Amino acid sequence: MSQLYLELDTGNGYAIMTNGNNGRQLITELEIRLKEALNVGYSQAEVKKFVPISQKELSKYIGTYVVTNPVNVDVVLEKTANGFVLNALPYVENEEYFHEGGGRFFAKNGSSVRFEMDGNILGVRKK
Repeated sequence: MSQLYLELDTGNGYAIMTNGNNGRQLITELEIRLKEALNVGYSQAEVKKFVPISQKELSKYIGTYVVTNPVNVDVVLEKTANGFVLNALPYVENEEYFHEGGGRFFAKNGSSVRFEMDGNILGVRKK
């Protein structure tokens, strides 16, 4: 995983390169600190509130979903104590999501999943 940030008007910027499965999380944290130190493009981190969910309610979301656009991949959700782990190999592996209410779940890296009333992930159908 890598990230490049350039300011065209000043020529300032940075490059971050990682070598590991959690590169996105490390890049996100380093970007916050670099932007803060350089006083460029800094914005406060979004704070998400964890909302407890019963195992019965959580079970409604667990299963295998099919994504067909832009690539064909199975998205598998496996139950955890506070949400689920998402696998969409080879793109996402063991990414943990937490319940924030209203059929919405979030991961520590900033990504999110929203379920519609019929039990599907938005834009995805359940197998």
